[in-house]
This record gives sequence, C-alpha cells and structure tokens, in this order.
Amino acid sequence: MAANRTSKFSGDQSFDYHIRIRGYLDEKWSEWFGNVEIELSDNCETLITCQYIDQAELYRLLKKIRDLGLFLISVQLIFSEHNPSMESEDCS
Repeated sequence: MAANRTSKFSGDQSFDYHIRIRGYLDEKWSEWFGNVEIELSDNCETLITCQYIDQAELYRLLKKIRDLGLFLISVQLIFSEHNPSMESEDCS
C-alpha cells in the first residue's frame, strides 16, 4: 500500500545538512565533495557541513561517501534562516 503524504516542500528545494562519518578526512576532500566544510572532532569523527543543497545533491554526496567505503554515522537536516521550518507540516 502506497503512503499518501502531502508536503509543502518539493524535492528541488535546498537545505543545509550535517553529515557525520567515522574517521578523519582532511581538508583536501572539501572540494572533491563539492565545496563542503569539513570539521574534525576529538572522537575520531568527521563532520561534513553542506550548505544550501537540494535532495539530488545530497544523494550524490552520500553516494560518494558510500563509494569511498566510509562509515556513515548520521545525516541531519539543519534549520537556518533560508530553511523554512518543517515542524508545522501536517503529515496526516
């Protein structure tokens, strides 16, 4: 049975994301991933910050992570001034 979900957000809208992976990537990967910000944490994780990307670009980035054999920990949507809040969305 297919879910009937309506959303005021289309797939071509852009949002900010935090992608967390296990291990360290140095800054040279920033351009290869598409000009993202790379931040290393103390607990052997790398935080990749992607600003204002659409769903297609997010999936391309996740595919690159997969192709490199990196361990994906999390993908988190980050709300900012150019991201509309999704909290008021009715999913019924």
